[in-house]
Amino acid sequence: MSAYNEKNPSLRAITYRSGRPGPKLLITGAVHGDEIAGPAAIRAIEPLFADGALALTRGQVTFVPVVNSKAYAKGTRMGDRNFNRDLRFKTVAAEYEDHIANALFPLLAEHDVLLDLHSFADPGKAFVFVGPEDNNGDLEPFSHAAAERAFAKSLGADTVLMGWLSAYEKAVIAVKELAAKKGEAEPLINPMIGVGTTELMRRLGGYAVTLECGQHQDPHNLAVAKRAILGALNHLALVEPGESFTPVSPATYRLTEAIIRHSSADRFVKPWQHFDAIRQGEPVAIIEGEGEVKAPYDGVIVFPYTDAKPLTEWLYFAKTEPSL
Repeated sequence: MSAYNEKNPSLRAITYRSGRPGPKLLITGAVHGDEIAGPAAIRAIEPLFADGALALTRGQVTFVPVVNSKAYAKGTRMGDRNFNRDLRFKTVAAEYEDHIANALFPLLAEHDVLLDLHSFADPGKAFVFVGPEDNNGDLEPFSHAAAERAFAKSLGADTVLMGWLSAYEKAVIAVKELAAKKGEAEPLINPMIGVGTTELMRRLGGYAVTLECGQHQDPHNLAVAKRAILGALNHLALVEPGESFTPVSPATYRLTEAIIRHSSADRFVKPWQHFDAIRQGEPVAIIEGEGEVKAPYDGVIVFPYTDAKPLTEWLYFAKTEPSL
């Protein structure tokens, strides 16, 4: 567990600088407190720099083993709120995560690339979240898609997911429409609440990926996270290559929409796992009093959350894309 100071929150970062020009890589763990693979992997790799087994040849690397110390100490996803939503500098920091966000904001701005290590609650395999194509839109403007996708391929995961913020925008609209239909107060949410570490890093001019290492307690998670860290260091040529990492050609999917849970009586037709295949028209869930929810196309299930609360995302649909 990790100690934390409720009154005076702080962020522990360990930085190694080479003194030579090069990319500046930030690696973070435990943005959510019950996601333990990131801290374990960082604590396995960082000492290799401390004792000289690994040395920077250029650039900079910064390790933050535990971003959210309060949630990590409690062994829960959140301290006061979900750190990875509505991530921005708060002039008035009201909650624990606000203070940590304010500490993380300048750290992100000092770096060029972010590798954020996560895991998830329901069973499933590891995958990498990447951002949008290059664009000048209002939702998520971006200009480093090629570099970000090459970086994602270096991490070792054989599955890539894209389309988060646009799919989340649709989910926000669906939640508000459902609340109005049920005659309940409209939730005070907007698409920008979907902005987390990677989205903020892109807004600050860098690029970033989230590696979801697998289910929280899967013992293989540590190896997945360590492989990703070493792959990232090698890909950016920050260290002398210790191993030959061949970039993967990952299966690639795009999130398109979420199913919102109406009530606690709603149920899945079976215990879905991340990236379970679905066929168009196949029943995937039952909304109490309304009937079956069917797959809109051939694709996969993503983020099935059996214990989702009403008026929150219950699962997402994703369609197959050409490999990165």
